[in-house]
Amino acid sequence: MSKVIYLITSHTLPTQVIRLIHTLRRLSPDSIIAIHHDQSKSTLLEDDVTDVKNVYLIPNPLNVEWGDISQVECFLHSIRWLTANISFDWLVLISGQDYPIASLNQFETQLSTSPFDGYFRYFPVLGGGGDAWPENTGKKRYFFKYITFPHFSYYYRIPILIQNTIIKTLTLINKSGILNIIIAAKKSKNKIGIKHINAPFNDQLICYGGPDWFNLNKKCIAKILSAETENNSLLDYYKTTHIPSESFIHTLLINDSKLKISNNSMRFVNWTERYDSSPSIICSSDYERIIRSKMPFARKFDMTIDNNVLDKIDRHLGITN
Repeated sequence: MSKVIYLITSHTLPTQVIRLIHTLRRLSPDSIIAIHHDQSKSTLLEDDVTDVKNVYLIPNPLNVEWGDISQVECFLHSIRWLTANISFDWLVLISGQDYPIASLNQFETQLSTSPFDGYFRYFPVLGGGGDAWPENTGKKRYFFKYITFPHFSYYYRIPILIQNTIIKTLTLINKSGILNIIIAAKKSKNKIGIKHINAPFNDQLICYGGPDWFNLNKKCIAKILSAETENNSLLDYYKTTHIPSESFIHTLLINDSKLKISNNSMRFVNWTERYDSSPSIICSSDYERIIRSKMPFARKFDMTIDNNVLDKIDRHLGITN
């Protein structure tokens, strides 16, 4: 059996992360569990998991902002430390809001005997078809160079008529194909993008995208780490893009003919609307559907919204927390 690392990247709901860690350990007694927790958003201490064997908190965790290169750097930081300190065959990247919904023994056996080097969803960002993003989404993310600008905290005080005029103006600007202005939700950064005249993509380097949750063997991990040295220009390019975590690794790995990748993330994701920016929270009403999926993991859960669904999954798996 291959040695598997479950790498959890998290920033919120530390109590739920701790529950996930205990569940992973019950379902996979011999695996390694590693956590990169953004301590600037909430606190997860080593003392919280000292009672679980083979659990590691990634040292010096990074502060992560959604949509910028810090999401990629968080992953690079984690796999760099894991590669230097722990022997493993496969790495499974999950979030703190993922949860196993089937036997991990079966999942790990599949990885051990797999002809593939990695499993994740991917598609060409230009004309991807299928369940790819809406038209021009990938082009505006990865063929524009972005700079950030601050939020205007008192935007809500502007009269509605003026707000509507601003929105219409931004829509016209974004339709030009030269500029793309992103007014971010929540605490993310506003960005203005200028069409890149020297994008690196061509027939030999196709730009791919997809969800940023991966199952990767050591060949894939070595390829990703080599990007910091052998292919640093591609990483530097992605630092100027929007949501690079949903393209950089896909592009790097799919364009390598020596790697064999399955277009399957092995995750059930609850998309209420096809093009929502984030999956819907899984609730008890979704239970039968996620179990029928036969996937090893589902996302995403929030125990402050519906904790009962996690209890039902535990009973299905024959474990107690």
